[in-house]
Amino acid sequence: MFWYSFNNRCYKYIAADMDWADAEFHCVSEGANLVSIHSQGEENFVKSLIKNFDPAEGYTWIGLRQPDNAGNEDCGHTNSLQKWNDFPCSKTIPSVCASRITCV
Repeated sequence: MFWYSFNNRCYKYIAADMDWADAEFHCVSEGANLVSIHSQGEENFVKSLIKNFDPAEGYTWIGLRQPDNAGNEDCGHTNSLQKWNDFPCSKTIPSVCASRITCV
């Protein structure tokens, strides 16, 4: 998969299903982290990136945590309604990485 540029950051959709920790490790191995969304424009871009690779817009890991011990759902993802939600960190789903590296 390729890196895509938006507002001086680079983004990459990772189609391989991984748990949250492995997804973050994979992003770090590429000089990035799971995406941390800071604006509506960025959220719209990430949603369109996900839809480009997954037309169903299924669950996708993002760099969000909610360690409140409620239902053992501590890791953040976007869901099919394109809302942020918490989910068990052990579940394996695709992810989106983001970095300030030069996109190649």
